[in-house]
Amino acid sequence: SKIIFAPCGFSRLNNVFYKNYFRKLSKKIKKFDLLIFHSKYYQDYKFASANKAKKLKIISNGANFKKEKLLVNKKKITIISEIKYNKGIDRSLLSLLMSNLKNKQLDIYSQKTNYFFNFYYFYILLLSFLLKFKKINCKFHYNITGESLEKIRKRTYVLLFGSRLECSPLTLFESASSGCPFITFNSGNSYEISKLTGCGINVKSISEMTKKINLIYSNPDLRNRLSKNGIKNRSKFLWSKISDNYFKLIKSL
Repeated sequence: SKIIFAPCGFSRLNNVFYKNYFRKLSKKIKKFDLLIFHSKYYQDYKFASANKAKKLKIISNGANFKKEKLLVNKKKITIISEIKYNKGIDRSLLSLLMSNLKNKQLDIYSQKTNYFFNFYYFYILLLSFLLKFKKINCKFHYNITGESLEKIRKRTYVLLFGSRLECSPLTLFESASSGCPFITFNSGNSYEISKLTGCGINVKSISEMTKKINLIYSNPDLRNRLSKNGIKNRSKFLWSKISDNYFKLIKSL
């Protein structure tokens, strides 16, 4: 029998409570017959490489799409994220607060959980309240299905992604496949996704995201070009193509 290992980021790699787990894994990983990663730029791949694992392969994440007409609303800005510090919604909201935008609709799509003891959630509520002074109306939506999110992205002018901790964020692939440009912090392999899809703009700071938000609204041609790139390139990261790549690799063992 063969041992195939396909991790997704090792987000707990530097967590003290997982130190013993990764110490044991560093010894066993050399014995695996095949290791499949989403990117060579993230810490799971670097961990495997540093511990002399063999046969490391890269297969990107992906997205599906439906051929529907884009009904873009210039006023609509979208954030799709969990409301947790590592997911960085605050960075997107602060960027909007500092931007030139007014009279917009901001929709935040997340999972419904118990936020009673989540102080970060109350910070996000404060920032969303402050946006009202710029006439940016912020609405929270919970537990929306994937099919509904695809329709939402087709109506969105731009998606903001402020995450601090990612491996290979699916929401960026899904945004691109829907023809929705995104502005993202350099988290995980987001830079690689922007390059592959041609649909994203990467930033390193809140002030830089602010500038790019102003730019994409002042330059409709840029927004249209990014949207067309995402639609043109989506055949490169279809799930059907990616699943075929997995089968080919596994059969090659």
